[in-house]
Amino acid sequence: MKPFSPIIVEYLDFCRVHRGLCARTLEHYGIQLQALEAFLEVREAPSLYGISLDDLDAFLDERGKVLARISLAGVVSVIRGFLRYLFLVGIEPEDRSGWIEGPPLFAQMKLPRHLEDHQVEAAFARLNLSKRSGIRDRAALTLLHHYGWRAGEVVGLQMNEIDFDGSRLQVQRLKGGKRQVFPLVEPVRLALQAYLKIRPASSHSCVFLNVSFPYRPFTSASLCGRVRKYLEGVSGIRGAHSLRHTLARRLRQSGTPIPVISCMLGHRNPDSTATYIRIATDELAEVADNYANLL
Repeated sequence: MKPFSPIIVEYLDFCRVHRGLCARTLEHYGIQLQALEAFLEVREAPSLYGISLDDLDAFLDERGKVLARISLAGVVSVIRGFLRYLFLVGIEPEDRSGWIEGPPLFAQMKLPRHLEDHQVEAAFARLNLSKRSGIRDRAALTLLHHYGWRAGEVVGLQMNEIDFDGSRLQVQRLKGGKRQVFPLVEPVRLALQAYLKIRPASSHSCVFLNVSFPYRPFTSASLCGRVRKYLEGVSGIRGAHSLRHTLARRLRQSGTPIPVISCMLGHRNPDSTATYIRIATDELAEVADNYANLL
């Protein structure tokens, strides 16, 4: 990825200082603005200054072809914040952030995307355990599957956070920043031990590394790409986050209380957990059919 242009860097610094945004969010903001900048260059528009309404509409139309509604709303939010910044610092004579509106969103408009047990098994079966990458990916997938961690939390796992003797491990939560202790369940123990035996020697403290030299830390983007590879053809759902939804669903079906599920997923607000455990449409239809037969 090429470096951000000076105006984008200035805006990101403003967001970091005045809004307290984390590095991951700032990077996301920069990528979206860089995409807008590249789009404007193709149209021979005056870069990020003096953007016309036609150019903004054309860009959002183009992004809307490949993004889900909620993702497109996020892009609109980034651009509106940037346009407001240009006005606040005197670069633009008027506040044009009100020119654009995001697509309408509705509370809990999207059903959670989970995997069935046989789909999870099929994904694990596609691991090539004769390769170091397969052994590493099995350990990462096992963490995703058994603990419902986010991809960034898995790749952020440090060597000193694994306690085999005490049968526990720790995770640094991406949202909230708190540390949380988990019991080291047997499938995770075995997968981690198998990986650590073939893990390249490195000065990096993170557990997961690339398998080829130089042995850099494994990134969340790389992990998500690997998960998509294993889920491709197994299910129409291919995101690493689907394993998080799958765990929440499995726990709820086994009768686990919602506060416990919230703790497991690292949610501070139980309302956040509700989106992970909503009943799918097919199950509602089955209940309705059964009820109709009783009438």
